[in-house]
Amino acid sequence: MIGPGSVLLESPIAAYFSVSRAPVRQALAMLEAAGRIARAEGRGLVVPGGRRRVFHPDEAALGPADLVRGPEAQEGRALYYRFERDLILHATQGRFRVNEFALGRSLNIGRQGARDLLMLAERNGIIERGDRNMWRVVRLDAARFDNLYELRKLLEPHAIAACAGHVDPAILDAMLARLDVAPADPDPEILDRLERDLHVDLIESTPNPEIFEGLRRTRSILVAGKHVQRALGRNPDAFTDEHRQILLALRDGDGRAAAGAMLSHLELSRLKAIERLAAYQPRLAADGVDWLRPDG
Repeated sequence: MIGPGSVLLESPIAAYFSVSRAPVRQALAMLEAAGRIARAEGRGLVVPGGRRRVFHPDEAALGPADLVRGPEAQEGRALYYRFERDLILHATQGRFRVNEFALGRSLNIGRQGARDLLMLAERNGIIERGDRNMWRVVRLDAARFDNLYELRKLLEPHAIAACAGHVDPAILDAMLARLDVAPADPDPEILDRLERDLHVDLIESTPNPEIFEGLRRTRSILVAGKHVQRALGRNPDAFTDEHRQILLALRDGDGRAAAGAMLSHLELSRLKAIERLAAYQPRLAADGVDWLRPDG
């Protein structure tokens, strides 16, 4: 359900459903004509009532738990994370093709459930769709990590600086509170939420939506770390202090300090990611995955 006060933006909705912005724009125009939503100040359209906040499609019962037909929510989340882990760990070894039919059979979720999982992984930049709708795992080697981090370092500090003064302080306080209560060894769902707070939700507040869209291609590096660290038998990196520094600068309205802290955080993350890749010896931790085949 999309709650009152939700601000609807074309780019994240189009990215979620893997469509162009044109059909999203048309659908929003129909809802506006019907009086269900109205023009928001600045950009986007808003559901009347409630405090304004940017709406994310994942919040409308469309997250990993609900993409899988049948299992309860917790089982659905666990299934997605296992699926994501298999993709990431194989991506460190090379390029692979995904057999959609074999995936559904292996996970016992049906063809549509498999398609939904694949689309979610595509939105996270882990796989891509090629000719004849063939799904391919994008290789995650040191060179690609460097390229993706370079893109984030060019765009994300600028985007976070532009957010200063435009983010509801209550949202920043909620993000800081989640950092404060995060356990020393958080589970994947908590890690994903903390990463999404800083690198997705806040960046979406930038006045330039094309920056948000450009950074969407780099999301694979946000989700890869937890899987490689688990495969190495390590606890997740302690990044909460780095996140906190950025959020506190934003709460103070200091965009320049937030940008500097973001740049430092990204460089530290890049160095740790490259070290993890070097330490991870290909072990095919996802043994028995029969729905992946070497691609070339």
